[in-house]
Amino acid sequence: MKRLHPWIIVALGWLAFASYAYPGLMTKDSFDQLAEARSGVLSDAHPPMMAFIWRVLDYFVAGPFPFILLQTGLFIAGAYLLFRRVLTARRAAIAAGALLWFPPVGAVMAVAWKDCIMAGFLVLGIALLFDERRWVRVLALLPLMLATAVRYNAFAATLPPIVLLFKWRDLAGWRRYALSSAVWLATTLAAFGTSSAITDRPTHLWHSSLAVQDIVGTLHFTDKDITDSSLRRAFAGMPLRQQYGLHLWARQFYQPDSLLHIVIGPQALFDLSLEQSAPPEQRAAIERAWKTIVFGRFFAYLRHRYEVMRATVGFTGETWNRKMIITHDFQDPKALRDAGIPTAYSTFQEVVGDIYEWVSETPLFKPYVYLLVAILLLGAARRQRDMLALLLSGLVLEASLFFLSPSADYRYSHWLVVTTCIAIVTLIARRYRDGAIARRE
Repeated sequence: MKRLHPWIIVALGWLAFASYAYPGLMTKDSFDQLAEARSGVLSDAHPPMMAFIWRVLDYFVAGPFPFILLQTGLFIAGAYLLFRRVLTARRAAIAAGALLWFPPVGAVMAVAWKDCIMAGFLVLGIALLFDERRWVRVLALLPLMLATAVRYNAFAATLPPIVLLFKWRDLAGWRRYALSSAVWLATTLAAFGTSSAITDRPTHLWHSSLAVQDIVGTLHFTDKDITDSSLRRAFAGMPLRQQYGLHLWARQFYQPDSLLHIVIGPQALFDLSLEQSAPPEQRAAIERAWKTIVFGRFFAYLRHRYEVMRATVGFTGETWNRKMIITHDFQDPKALRDAGIPTAYSTFQEVVGDIYEWVSETPLFKPYVYLLVAILLLGAARRQRDMLALLLSGLVLEASLFFLSPSADYRYSHWLVVTTCIAIVTLIARRYRDGAIARRE
């Protein structure tokens, strides 16, 4: 190990992890985006940039494996560059591999998800922002722009790093932050503009998902009974499946950790599709109902979003469920075969999956643990601009979930877990290094 070049150690850690992830773990979101990549018709139900990238990769090697190699390769390379700032090259390489394998990180990075490719772009982009060369710092904006393009709310994650770290020239004070803020805005607009340009089929998914979840959640926490006639007027133009007991339905069937039952199944409240765009008149009706109910009962809405956030960070719900971790055992063999993806897996993959599943039952898979640690670390890092940028990146993205989280998927908090882990290693390494220097003096 001592004779190996650090980048060789990084490569070995990456390839070893890839051997576990092979051929790439898939969920419904993954299959949806692979189908769009192969059809060439991109929708905005998921960020179209992910399907666009996948289309290019799938042309050369079919299936999710090249996508897994891309997202994990970006991630481990960026992690090495970040750790290299505070550790020796060999220790930084080992730390980068350990981060990728760390169960709360690796269990997510093995899946072809937008959350993972976002993390890869973010880690690499932030690492490049520290380079002394101006052209490299400008180049860093490309992966940061792509991070926003593959995950709609990633603009919250890029805000602290770009504003606090991007430097064009030796400006100080408000001039520096004014320039870096303008750069962040331009990067964000470029990401959304690119996504819009490559979208072939708008789906207006907000109307069929988050909007109706907010409506039901707000009604659930509204104490005063609302009559069916009043709600039918509020829902005028919306495709109702239930005609009676509407407020009672919201009180009985509301789930802060999921919205699927609102639009799927015989007991669903609304007849809406998560695959196809609702007609314009229905979308207009949903918007009117959302404004009427949410703004008319704003504190009930905030209580609903608070409960969704509690579920998202793991304060409520089961300790472990299939929303938290995907292993080879979890895969749908028929769906894999239909997509031309191998279904067999090795004993090694099964053992690693079992370990990940076992660890997922511990507090290490509770996002609130990392949320609390990150907040505490802000005090220790208050004079370290780089650590503030990293910690705030995870915290601001997590804060955006208060209004945007549709369910309690663990992967939504993955970036918070990553940034907290990197910050812990960095701060400990600096403290040890400073202590060693003090003892020598």
